[in-house]
Amino acid sequence: ENSIQSVADLKKEERFVALTMKNRAGESFFLEIKNPCHKKVKFSKKTGLPLSDQGSGHGIGMVSVQEFADKYHAQFDCYIEDDTFIVRILINYAADISTKRSQ
Repeated sequence: ENSIQSVADLKKEERFVALTMKNRAGESFFLEIKNPCHKKVKFSKKTGLPLSDQGSGHGIGMVSVQEFADKYHAQFDCYIEDDTFIVRILINYAADISTKRSQ
């Protein structure tokens, strides 16, 4: 949803949302979302997540993704590189399984 909102005001030829998914059966799942981002985005020094400029009630989606990543011991990162906003999530099933076995 964030990606779609981000590109909505761009010229048609500039709009894109690129989604990459890779699954290594029983090992890991990788998800990457990229979209153009020409505006200045502020990131929280505390959480590392982007801060919403749309007022209260916004910005909870990325917090939910962070909570998911924490719960499932996934790697999660979001950043801007070359005017492109990038979100990456890597879930390592093997790490999650070994954690559950040790509990």
